[in-house]
Amino acid sequence: MLYQIPASSTDIDDDGAFTRQQFCQRYGIGTTTFYEEVKAKRLVAKKCGARTLVPRSKAREWLNALPTIEGNKSVAA
Repeated sequence: MLYQIPASSTDIDDDGAFTRQQFCQRYGIGTTTFYEEVKAKRLVAKKCGARTLVPRSKAREWLNALPTIEGNKSVAA
C-alpha cells in the first residue's frame, strides 16, 4: 500500500506518510496526545479510509515546532 512506510526508513524528508501508530511509536507519544495535537491544530493528519495518516513533512514541522529545553534548566518528569 502506498501509505505504508518501511520499518527501516529513518529519513522523514522522504515522500510518504506515517500511520497514526507509526507516528506515535516514532515520536514516543500516545494516541491521546496524538489526537490532542491534531485537535489543537499543531499536527496535520489526513484520513484515507479508516487510516489516519501524517505526511512526513508535517511530522517534521510538528517536531521542529516543539519547545526546546535549555541545558541548564531542570525538567520535571
